[in-house]
Amino acid sequence: MRKKQPEERWITAREATKILSEKAGRPISPSYVRSLVRLGKVETKELDGRTNVYKASDVENYVVQPRHKRKAIKEEIKQKVESPAKNSQAAGASIEKEPAPWWLPEKTQVEDKSEEVA
Repeated sequence: MRKKQPEERWITAREATKILSEKAGRPISPSYVRSLVRLGKVETKELDGRTNVYKASDVENYVVQPRHKRKAIKEEIKQKVESPAKNSQAAGASIEKEPAPWWLPEKTQVEDKSEEVA
């Protein structure tokens, strides 16, 4: 006798996004679930011409990839740029200002003329 296999559970896109959002700790859109189907990560079944359902076990077993952390990358670059300056200051070296380019006018000091009027 053959053992009867348990019937597979199928879920909607809304249920799939809810499961993935809880696992990822951030909102996941239905388009992300559709992308997983295109990549072959999640099995799908068409109910009618418009509605698809997704295999629950595939969705539950999928691990959402972390997002690109632009802010973290910017901070890392900023630290790398600032660290040589901090190291040179710590060593006692002074940071000298570069002279203004030749096409910029020289800064002139404005004399205080309010004393002459009196």
